[in-house]
Amino acid sequence: RPDFEARGATFGLAPNGQKALQEIAPDVLAELKEEGMLMSSGGYMIPWYRVRALLLSKVQRMPDRIELHMGVSIEKVVENDDESLIATFVDSKLNIEADVIIGADGVHSYVRTGILCLPP
Repeated sequence: RPDFEARGATFGLAPNGQKALQEIAPDVLAELKEEGMLMSSGGYMIPWYRVRALLLSKVQRMPDRIELHMGVSIEKVVENDDESLIATFVDSKLNIEADVIIGADGVHSYVRTGILCLPP
């Protein structure tokens, strides 16, 4: 998608996810807990658009470290000998070389089927 339109249902943040967030981003965890509804399992249900807005605000504060590329489709990801990654895109001349590439590519995920070899 080429935009950040507010849509979606809810995001479930289970206790193990809370533990991971506490280690890497305790401020994010605190804000998500404020937004969410505590469940009997100890997890939180949070409106997805609020999760996305919070994470986007954090990313936008680090333009020198994190780049967002909207509206492009991954063609392939190749691992170099030094373990860095190169992603190429179907509809763009864009090539990205990075240590980590996060493909937030939704229900028809290339990351799921092409990289992790999981069923669609």
